[in-house]
Amino acid sequence: MLTSFLRVFIIILWISDLLWHQGAEARAETIDAVVERMSRSYSVVNDYRCILHKKERIKEEIVEQRDIIQKFRKPLSVYMKWTDGVEVLYVEGKYEDKLQVHGVGFGGLLTLSIDPNGFLAMRQNRHTIREAHLGHVVSLILANYEKAKQRHELNASFKGKELAGGTETLLYEAVFPPNQGYYGHVILVNMDRTNGLPVRIRVSGWKKELLEWYEYSDLKLNVGLTDRDFDRDNPEYGFR
Repeated sequence: MLTSFLRVFIIILWISDLLWHQGAEARAETIDAVVERMSRSYSVVNDYRCILHKKERIKEEIVEQRDIIQKFRKPLSVYMKWTDGVEVLYVEGKYEDKLQVHGVGFGGLLTLSIDPNGFLAMRQNRHTIREAHLGHVVSLILANYEKAKQRHELNASFKGKELAGGTETLLYEAVFPPNQGYYGHVILVNMDRTNGLPVRIRVSGWKKELLEWYEYSDLKLNVGLTDRDFDRDNPEYGFR
């Protein structure tokens, strides 16, 4: 009886010690180190594919879009396909720098070539296609971090572990002062424990209202995307 009790007690101590060290390891990584690792990781990303989920505040309404297939290649080639069959393609410097859109009008048979900053392109989007990728999220985090650090206004902390994008992540929160030109009041970022990249970002405004929420699930890096993946004549796509 006593031997069994001691065995259970030792196991509990071992588990507690393991959990404490795991927490200490996460806490020990400073915000500076987290941001540096993120920047370094993204610098060696040439392309990726993922499933994008997003919520955006547009004219005081929350627009949610889920299960969007996305392909991206540097410097700026983006392909996206929605569950209803709508596809968009943008390749900087190609197709007269216009956004190619398929799946709208006349039973979804039309392919339109439109201004990526125009009304049609922005009707249900908070960002242009040029910003609809993981690199923009990285740039946003870096810009706000560097500005806050330079002004001695950086208020960031580790919030624990959280599942996001289908993987275990480390959650960080940054709180910024109002009326100082920051992107939002509170930014929550879920960093992939393996590669240090953000797989979810939540931005709240000065009234604690949700501004935008993006999640990159099933993220595959450097998969070798080619010109064919960003060609409107690709037979796998519906552009005509």
